[in-house]
Amino acid sequence: MRIETGNIVIRSATVADAKQLNSWWNDGRVMEHTGFPNGLGESAQGGCK
Repeated sequence: MRIETGNIVIRSATVADAKQLNSWWNDGRVMEHTGFPNGLGESAQGGCK
C-alpha cells in the first residue's frame, strides 16, 4: 500500500523499518497513549513466545 498527498506518504512497513518500529514500541513516551507507559519491552529479535 502507498498513499501520497502533498508531502505526506503512508506506506506499508518493510523489514528495513523494524529497528525504528522496535524503538517506538519500547518507548514509553510513544506507547503511553495505548496503555503501555513503560513501552512493550520487546526485543529486536522478536519471535513467538
